[in-house]
Amino acid sequence: MTTPNKVDGPVPTPMDPGEKTPGKPGEKTPGRSPGWWGRTVGALKGGDGSRQATGQLLLEASEEQDLEARAQEAERRAFSRWMVAIFEREKPTPAVKKDLALLRKMEAKADLWYKELSRGLLVHRLLEILHDRPLRKAGVPRENARTPNARLENMYLVLGYLRGTKAPLFQVRPAECAAGEPPAILDLMWTIVVGAACEALQASDETSAVRALASAVNARMPPYLGLAEVEVLEASPAQTFNSGLVGDGRLLLAIVHSISPKTCPYEPAPSVRETVAFAVSVAAAEWGVTPLLDAEDFSLSSRAVLLYLLELEMSVRPDCPEAAEEQLEGQKSDPEAPAAPFSFSLTPAPLAAAAAAAAPV
Repeated sequence: MTTPNKVDGPVPTPMDPGEKTPGKPGEKTPGRSPGWWGRTVGALKGGDGSRQATGQLLLEASEEQDLEARAQEAERRAFSRWMVAIFEREKPTPAVKKDLALLRKMEAKADLWYKELSRGLLVHRLLEILHDRPLRKAGVPRENARTPNARLENMYLVLGYLRGTKAPLFQVRPAECAAGEPPAILDLMWTIVVGAACEALQASDETSAVRALASAVNARMPPYLGLAEVEVLEASPAQTFNSGLVGDGRLLLAIVHSISPKTCPYEPAPSVRETVAFAVSVAAAEWGVTPLLDAEDFSLSSRAVLLYLLELEMSVRPDCPEAAEEQLEGQKSDPEAPAAPFSFSLTPAPLAAAAAAAAPV
């Protein structure tokens, strides 16, 4: 007969969370906390009060899941509208018209949006437009990428194209993108946005690109508004313009007001929705900024908000006569008013030059 190895101290035995130690009445098991699962099991075993606690835990979990789903959908809509706006700026060739028709159809159908992007072809064409050059050195994407292997092959080509940009490639997961998994597709789209922003801003990475945007916002923010400066979150740059900063709509209204004080007075409305809707409508009417988000979406996704602010910045050109005139008048009335706005463009250089040439002088 084999004698078990001797161990120092009492031999641990499996016990339910909170079970009393044998031989010691009234004393609970020392050591680890029961945790979420332990609390849930204990609540199911307990009386009415414990069952009520279980219901509260399940309700909180359900609300958290619902909020995450809403944030994901807000981000998807912003990326979808941004892609449509990018393709609309292109010369209306038959291929571009075909892609635009598909993109507009995808915008209203989340499942179709993820499915089509998982094939990689639209992503490839988006990259070619943004960077204003054919990206075919690594190979030509397969047109009818309907099989898993074909979609994966196209995604690896996209990854190869992105290596030539300053995008954060650690977020790109080709296999999950090819499978059409929503978090992976959204991360891929954000990677493309960061790469384009870095190139336009001559930034070295995501942090420096967000820092440039924050500096632009801070530089022209009128001191009389009394708003605190935007500080970049170095650990998570994409969260810089988070819901706590822009959720009430005042910062967005202040940004639009700082560009055009006449057309957008800084008068926050009683409701957040009205404040955001007014600022977005002014930006759309004055500078043609695509309303990438609905008013209620600004409190859901910080990456979508950041994309909108990038789009706003690219639409405010230094040679815009109205913006320059209003900035000059603002400086006359207030010597401490900010100078003309810093701006950049995600639009390819030839299109930006054409837009500048077409602008009234």
